[in-house]
Amino acid sequence: MRYLIVGLGFIATHIALRLSQYKDTSSVTVTYRSLNPVKEEYVKLLKGRVDVVKADPMDEQFRKLVRDSDTVVNLVGEISGSEETLRRANVEVPTALARMSTKEGKQFIHFSGATSTGATGTNVRVEQEHCKGVSPTTTFEITKCQGERSV
Repeated sequence: MRYLIVGLGFIATHIALRLSQYKDTSSVTVTYRSLNPVKEEYVKLLKGRVDVVKADPMDEQFRKLVRDSDTVVNLVGEISGSEETLRRANVEVPTALARMSTKEGKQFIHFSGATSTGATGTNVRVEQEHCKGVSPTTTFEITKCQGERSV
């Protein structure tokens, strides 16, 4: 299996490390758009075990990474920032990845946390339908629900 993990963070790093240990895994690629000191540490952990590639999932050339994978795992997400930043990460990127993956016939896995609402995410709801019964109020909550519905 060839895995493409989109987004470089704590969860993505540890999923990549675990997947790289399986005998049926031929490759694991983790992508990022930019690095900060924390992400640089993740790159150090991954070096030599998986491929780490700077790539923007909204660029057309990203399709080649999708095409060269069997499974695409989206772990892109933002919890703070401008409305534009949140919309891009929580709605536009997962929508584009789902479309690319479907068009290329790839398995797509999307991780999201829109059911954790409230200032500290203390109001967690189990849902059968995406964002049903949830009343998002912050830009983060709204964009996460929009992204889930889109995917």
